[in-house]
Amino acid sequence: MALPPVISAITLSPTPNGPVTSGGRWTWVGYTTSTLFSSTAGQTVVMTGSTVQGFFVGKVQVGTLSTPAKATDVMKVVVGGVAARRVRVELLNEYLSLAEVRVMVNNDDVMGDVAPTVQERWENVARNRPATQSSTLSDSSFYRAGNAVDGLPNSTNVNDKSCSITKRDVLAWWQVDLGEKFYIDHIAVSGRDDFHERLDGATIEIDGRTVAGFGIVGSEQEYFTFNLGGLQGQVVRVMARDEYMTLCEVQVMIDHEFSPDESTSEPIKSSAKNYALASGGAEATASSVLYGGEARFAIDGDASADFFQGSCTFAGPVQNNNWVKVDLGQTQNIGSVTVYPRLDNYGYECLDGAVVRVGVHICGVVEWESNKLYYEFQCGSVSGSEVTVSKLGWLSVCEIVVHKA
Repeated sequence: MALPPVISAITLSPTPNGPVTSGGRWTWVGYTTSTLFSSTAGQTVVMTGSTVQGFFVGKVQVGTLSTPAKATDVMKVVVGGVAARRVRVELLNEYLSLAEVRVMVNNDDVMGDVAPTVQERWENVARNRPATQSSTLSDSSFYRAGNAVDGLPNSTNVNDKSCSITKRDVLAWWQVDLGEKFYIDHIAVSGRDDFHERLDGATIEIDGRTVAGFGIVGSEQEYFTFNLGGLQGQVVRVMARDEYMTLCEVQVMIDHEFSPDESTSEPIKSSAKNYALASGGAEATASSVLYGGEARFAIDGDASADFFQGSCTFAGPVQNNNWVKVDLGQTQNIGSVTVYPRLDNYGYECLDGAVVRVGVHICGVVEWESNKLYYEFQCGSVSGSEVTVSKLGWLSVCEIVVHKA
């Protein structure tokens, strides 16, 4: 049986009168065959403009184009590494009129002996997955949850009807179910092109665990990337308190070249014994307790990074040298200490500059990095029974993990 032909390019010819500039939300032209088409590894040509057009081979977006300079100009997209039976063109909030769509095949590969198909390295596994939200502004379908997974990350104007918007809920949330667990490399979020501050303090959860936060959003910031390094999960949720929450796209990206093993596992999920667990006999104390942030939360086995969910310590006041101390119960040769931060608005203020010690030995100092999931310090097999995290000013940690050398 002949192997699938290779798609080398797609060309589109507009109608002589050009595109119409008003009309429905979605239209598309589909090219369907009974043959499984594939394409060789190559580059993707992406051109951007004021009019959003999406080209999809199967479920993978392979390019975007702006409105052509002349109505008769032929538009071309070079395709690489995609196997599919359908090619789809999407135009947001416009009528779409095309005189011709051509899918170009490399004839030299049609009768080849080696299958040319290669898998795209990166995939957005959230696109067109079931999405829900706490409420919908004006109960309008224009602002439905599914708009945030429609595959159009550059449509950040709410008038394009490609963004989700909640009402001003006490706890506004939006979530997408990926259908199965994936090792997530990063999450990319497109906010709206105005009212950027509405994402101030919003957080991201994966399967109920807070793993990232937006912090204080800049006045012109629309796009956000949260690196997760292969964190496994299925349900992604974005939450904001007492605010209208607008998301124009949430992309959950996986890397098909990622191979999970023990070396890529985060410390709290390592198979090595964690000696800083209350369930294992460890005890925690703190210089003080503010707003219910008890010391015991640092050793409860829950690394969720949202203080307001009740799993992080909080010590103060700001003028004091504050600390959290873990008594391991017996002397150990400590190889590493890991500190999990809070990732809401106050993460930087509550952990940057904190000193991590085993006894009097300093293992390291926290140098804050935005949305860093944890800080791991090598202690060089120092002997001790107490681990302390301390700093001048507010101090808040969400979990402490201790591993032997």
